[in-house]
Amino acid sequence: MLDQKTWLTVSEAAKLLHLSEIRVRQFMQTGRLNAVKFGHVWAVDRKSLEKFAKIKRQPGRPWHVRDN
Repeated sequence: MLDQKTWLTVSEAAKLLHLSEIRVRQFMQTGRLNAVKFGHVWAVDRKSLEKFAKIKRQPGRPWHVRDN
């Protein structure tokens, strides 16, 4: 069983961040959210989530300038 003071399920993290579970998993894969696997369940570190939630993120894809 997960320690709920320290760890959140991907579903719980997604609800708190107002994101989809897929997007939360993408942030986990890129290392922007710390996560570990307990058996067959992934869990997100609560401190990592709180720190991530404070970052101001813009919606949509980033815009890049091409040098032609």
